[in-house]
Amino acid sequence: MWDYFGPASDSWHVTVRSLAGEQLADYTVGGPLSFPTSAATLDPTASRLAYSVDEPQSQDGDAERIDRVYVYDLRTGAVLSTVDGRAEPVLTGTGELLVRAEDAIHVYDAQYTDQGPAGLKVSPRAGAFDVSPDGRYVVAESDFRLLGLDRTTGRTWQVADELHRAHTSPAFSPDGRWLAFLRAGAVASQYLAVIPFVPGRTREVVDGDDLRSPAGDFYGGTGRIGWAA
Repeated sequence: MWDYFGPASDSWHVTVRSLAGEQLADYTVGGPLSFPTSAATLDPTASRLAYSVDEPQSQDGDAERIDRVYVYDLRTGAVLSTVDGRAEPVLTGTGELLVRAEDAIHVYDAQYTDQGPAGLKVSPRAGAFDVSPDGRYVVAESDFRLLGLDRTTGRTWQVADELHRAHTSPAFSPDGRWLAFLRAGAVASQYLAVIPFVPGRTREVVDGDDLRSPAGDFYGGTGRIGWAA
């Protein structure tokens, strides 16, 4: 969870809690004029945490600003890597880091060396792409459609299809079998939907894919979707 310390401070902090409410870690983020540009994300093993900020390029009064990704060891609090000029980090269970560079997704290996673009364009918005827990599949939002990439074969396909409805913010379930996303309403707003994820197959989205409360209400929202294992 992101939180702001208040008007007397320029720092943010990220708090990691269990579903039972137990605080597992707390990080002070950034300095003067530093602003978060992503959700705080965990890898599938909950051993690493990553986020991105928009901040001054240096702390000596430099007026130039830069997108910067931070990766932490969740157990020790040590900074594992910083990556400049990138945003929206997503961590895989294989040690890789995927980030957004303008409208492209770049892959960094376990040593945080840039391996180049993944091969999908992505919208410049929070939560616009996700990677399966095993790191093989990427789903990205582009022009309000969800596109899939098989990183092993290089094949791409449209994951979900629906006439005149935007689909955004894809998120894999912890077992990789389901995909949550935000589906535009018939008139306005956007609501949470979940479909089976089948590599290479386009799923026709229908009204029954929306999640609803016991009272029948839609779940609305924006940004990155989070799953609990």
